[in-house]
Amino acid sequence: MAKNTDKNITLQQQVKSFDYERWLTVHYAPASKRAALFALLAFNLDLSRIIDTAREPMLAEIKLVWWRDRLSELWVDAITPAHPILQAFVDQAVIKAVPLTLMHEMIDGRIVELYREGPHTVEAIEAYAAATGGALAEAMAYCLTGRYDQQARQVGTYYAVVLTAIQRNTVLKIPKMILKMRQDTLAVDLQVVLARDYSERKNILSGRLIRQFKMLWASIKT
Repeated sequence: MAKNTDKNITLQQQVKSFDYERWLTVHYAPASKRAALFALLAFNLDLSRIIDTAREPMLAEIKLVWWRDRLSELWVDAITPAHPILQAFVDQAVIKAVPLTLMHEMIDGRIVELYREGPHTVEAIEAYAAATGGALAEAMAYCLTGRYDQQARQVGTYYAVVLTAIQRNTVLKIPKMILKMRQDTLAVDLQVVLARDYSERKNILSGRLIRQFKMLWASIKT
């Protein structure tokens, strides 16, 4: 049974305040897995804050590399961490469930775009979304099942595409109402991916909503 410490509760509250849709999806996962999922979301949130608040790309890169180094120490050397997110990774067995390369991908995808001031083309947005939201959803799936889940990565990627497009709509020029509708739809997809009855969720999804989004994305790139 996952430990629900004060530090874990604080991480959950942070996620709820700044990433409400993903916070909500975690409640569709088994109770014993939620603390691990919240730890991953808190990590993702911290990476996003680094990008959003750094005054210079170099300062952001230093902080992101710090995270990369600490994860390597934790996964490889099994150090005793002081940072609450790293401690949660140990307590909730994230370090045993999620490959280190996947955690690094979430960091490296952000570093690549630092000096470009963010993705400004359709292809760059798609690659950025895969390395951030896609990798995050895949890591969450690893916590649930201990194996690679292509469908989880797809849903996470497309959800991140929508979030990035909302922020950078001058590139895509899609009506904001359509983007918001897609965000809500994909948030439901994430809920299904993390559903308690995990064995049945593929029958619920059936790839239908993902195919719809692929069609929209293909129309954007033409």
